[in-house]
Amino acid sequence: MNDKEKLAAAPEEKIPVLLSITGRNRAMEDGEETDSIKLMTTGTLRKKDDGYLLDYEETDPESGSRQQILLTMKGGRVAMQRKGDYGTTMVFEKDRRFEGFYRTPYGDLRMGVYATRVYWKVERGQGVVELQYQLDMQGHFSAVHDLSLRFAQNG
Repeated sequence: MNDKEKLAAAPEEKIPVLLSITGRNRAMEDGEETDSIKLMTTGTLRKKDDGYLLDYEETDPESGSRQQILLTMKGGRVAMQRKGDYGTTMVFEKDRRFEGFYRTPYGDLRMGVYATRVYWKVERGQGVVELQYQLDMQGHFSAVHDLSLRFAQNG
């Protein structure tokens, strides 16, 4: 079975993938990059009738804490569920605002996300997700975030 046939297989079949994740944060005032991350990890890709699910685990290099991430890609929308001590759900749709909460061990924070770029594509065992969004916490601007995930079938 080739890659294309595997992705066209039964909707709940989990395809192992290798992910490369790059994230950058910029303060709006000066546009300077304030923080960036690069991460390699493994995960699984599942085809659904109307999109894809990408499941992976992030490990914070400083604290060693782990978080399970589930991306749901469907139409022009990407939803991210982050489980763990610092959990949240974010929905990215271009030119739309999403409001939710960022859960911490110390209490919940109100969070707003306004997406300016939402792009994803999956084909032949590989794919990309690119997000650009403004984030505010407790009603105050935090930063502009660029998030890029590239993944390819592993094995």
